Amino acid sequence: MAAPPPGWWVQRGAVDPAKTADDTAAATIGQLKHFAAKAAIELDANLPNGAGATITALVQSWSQPVQPGAPARDDLAAATVGQVKYIAKPFYDRLIAEGYTDAYPWTPATTDDDDTAIANLGQIKHVFSFDLTANGPPSEWKLYHAGKFAIWPPSLSASISHNQTSNAKIHLRNDTANPVSYSVTLTGNTVTGYSYSFKDSITGSVSYAWQEISSTGTRLQTISNADDSSEFVDLERFTLPFYGNSFSRVHVSSNGLLTYGTANSAYSNDPLPSVSAPANLIAPFWDDLDTRTIGDIYYKEETDRLIIQYENVGRVSGGTSTTYTFQVVLFADGRIQFHYKSMAGTLNEATIGIQNFNQTIGLQVAHNAPYVANGTAVEISPQSSFLSVVPSSGTVPANKTTTLNATFRSLQLPYGTHTATITTSHGATDVAGPHTATATLEVVDIP
Repeated sequence: MAAPPPGWWVQRGAVDPAKTADDTAAATIGQLKHFAAKAAIELDANLPNGAGATITALVQSWSQPVQPGAPARDDLAAATVGQVKYIAKPFYDRLIAEGYTDAYPWTPATTDDDDTAIANLGQIKHVFSFDLTANGPPSEWKLYHAGKFAIWPPSLSASISHNQTSNAKIHLRNDTANPVSYSVTLTGNTVTGYSYSFKDSITGSVSYAWQEISSTGTRLQTISNADDSSEFVDLERFTLPFYGNSFSRVHVSSNGLLTYGTANSAYSNDPLPSVSAPANLIAPFWDDLDTRTIGDIYYKEETDRLIIQYENVGRVSGGTSTTYTFQVVLFADGRIQFHYKSMAGTLNEATIGIQNFNQTIGLQVAHNAPYVANGTAVEISPQSSFLSVVPSSGTVPANKTTTLNATFRSLQLPYGTHTATITTSHGATDVAGPHTATATLEVVDIP
């Protein structure tokens, strides 16, 4: 195609931007249905009066059981040119009815047409290449809201896989003689604890703050004189959120790691994420540590945090010159802090980071690298907002349009649909109340 593909292909999940398709390859019935279903979502979102009853019924029929006596569906079968036209026709009927085009994207039937020929993927893309928002709000919408303040589109949506983003535009059109102030608020756009980021004292974005507990905390007797051992701590005042779950028991290992759910004292550290590493892992300094001859481990539960302190612990084959004193601070709000007070000896053979319950998602701060030093601090925080809109406030000049940028982030959210509400308050006198729009993120598993 000569023109750039419409943005809704990626936004709705019609294509995977990480993959390169062969547009000359034969298309299947399943691919045709997939494109059509995503196109229906686009029409519902951006076409006046939506996709319409005919298209809605067509798409819904594909998920209904096959009627008795009807031929079995075979979505892997090749699609013909005639089938592409048949599926695409009601879409263009709607586009023609709303004034977006005046013709179908194929020539009128002639004796040379062969609707039984196998269609290719490029032909499917061609018929579904319409772009309702290529130049902002459609002309019919502008005409309807002439002389007023109005916001387009009525809803936003995106379909992406883990750790991807999708961008959309929100147009604030002020077709009046006076400037209009606005302010955007988001509700329902957070899902706690499914993705994390970290910052550290090396970049100056977090401060080192040591709270000594060796004299005020409780000594963990078993792991303060052990090699490759674990001991649990039960919380009394709060639970700890971690990757979407909550825990009241923490398993503390002598090897510089913590786990939720199941104890683990693995001594051989791995990069993160890894199925070889423990599940529900918090690793402040995961290495083959040893407290049999030197070192103690303490804990202290406070109102909103649990502090675990490794005090002067040794390392297997490290000798008396290798000792480590560091802390893990687990906050009730999901934040995790590592503070390193005194780190002497081998510092480039440990893993620092976290990973989730099924060992597929993690955050690695360092692995077998000279990262920590005396006075280093790390804070790992849950990222839970899957939608942002910027700028969130401002003024739309008279007879102008201001465009806001909306960004969907899938993070590592659970697969499925997540919905938020965008509320735009404004100072327009010709429109009653704030404007609300629904933003829907579909997190899909794209192999």
